[in-house]
Amino acid sequence: MSEQDATLKLERVPLPSGFRSNRESLPKNITETLQAMQVGESFLVPTRDREHSARKMAALRSRCVRFQKDNPGAFFAFAREEKDGKFGVRVYRVER
Repeated sequence: MSEQDATLKLERVPLPSGFRSNRESLPKNITETLQAMQVGESFLVPTRDREHSARKMAALRSRCVRFQKDNPGAFFAFAREEKDGKFGVRVYRVER
């Protein structure tokens, strides 16, 4: 049987005890910061390591997409940074 032939079946299985969502948190003032940004400005969100940078970048991209729905002229670019053993994700306000 191929994966395409498989039929999904709904089940009632309890969540494992101790389960914790891996939701990546963002700074509390992220919306205000995005609103205040002008083209050419950027900010850095510090991270622990490369893997954490990837998760943080995904969360930041998602947040910026939601922000753009209410602010259609706002465009952002993202870059991972590593300098002197410190990691982070930089968010840039850009022109489209």
